[in-house]
Amino acid sequence: MLHQTDKVTFIIFSRDQGELLKSTLVSILNQTYKNIEVFLIVNDLNNKLFEELGVYKHKINFTLNQKNSSRAKILNESLKNATGRYFAVLAAGDVWQPGALAQKVDFLEKNKNAFAVCSDFDVFNKTGIIKNSFFQFKDFFEDKHAGESFLIEEAHSYFINSCHKLFSMMLIRNEVYLFHGPFDERMNGYTDFDLFFKMLSKYKLGCIKKVLVGKFFDAYKISYYLNYNIKERILYLDYLLNDFAIGKRKYEKELKYQIEKNYFTWITYLIKNDEAVAARGAAVEYMQKYLVSPGFLWLFVKSGFSHQVKNIKGRYDYFKMDQLQEDLLKLNY
Repeated sequence: MLHQTDKVTFIIFSRDQGELLKSTLVSILNQTYKNIEVFLIVNDLNNKLFEELGVYKHKINFTLNQKNSSRAKILNESLKNATGRYFAVLAAGDVWQPGALAQKVDFLEKNKNAFAVCSDFDVFNKTGIIKNSFFQFKDFFEDKHAGESFLIEEAHSYFINSCHKLFSMMLIRNEVYLFHGPFDERMNGYTDFDLFFKMLSKYKLGCIKKVLVGKFFDAYKISYYLNYNIKERILYLDYLLNDFAIGKRKYEKELKYQIEKNYFTWITYLIKNDEAVAARGAAVEYMQKYLVSPGFLWLFVKSGFSHQVKNIKGRYDYFKMDQLQEDLLKLNY
């Protein structure tokens, strides 16, 4: 039996999402590992939200109003008040299976050279699971058995090929964050890749090849914030390619491939959404910064005919294209 002497801090970001937040709180409070504290970060402190939470509001140890602060700043403020040896960052709608925390704490207890441990996860919406097992970078883990725990040797490639928003699958060692942090508060989000790579210079990233987490997929929200999400992703990859010393030559091919894929996804979405000017601008931006290729020249030409694309209720239904749905999922998760 795992000794539950070390406290775990859960930091949850929510935007008045009462029902989603409630499901997240239930999953956290139902963990077999009970030594936890819960911090809630909301965009507006209001009585309605807390009324919706009912009995669960008394389980929240600390509440912060996000206001106009960056998520990184709020996260740093939260961790100043946190007393957990480990911490996890969740969004309202994320759910952890009952034994997930115990398994992740056990891994970090046994692997002192790991700064964090992540796991596989499902993606679901209001109708149920839409992707059962979303393990990023599967080709690297084909030799691993289901349920196996291990340290990722090529963690840099993992971060390049997978989405950089990995927090909700991770349990992170607080002492490593305190030594290498804080998070860069100039960033809009809270996934500070610079900080991640600092931690990777001294520690390993652990992994459990098992679905331990579920993430809620809000199609309308992701569609609405697509431009923001994909620009953040491209900026992240571009930073790795040009500014950060991670062995640029070793990973240059991987980075350029991922940048090309993300631009292609972005431009395809804009064309299907009848946004010709934006699509041509993105195509030109890619070719000026990286490469003039037949594929992007064709997209540039195609964008001139985007007005001929039939939209559904004024918006492009990207679920009609399996690959685009896959790419959109990766952007958000």
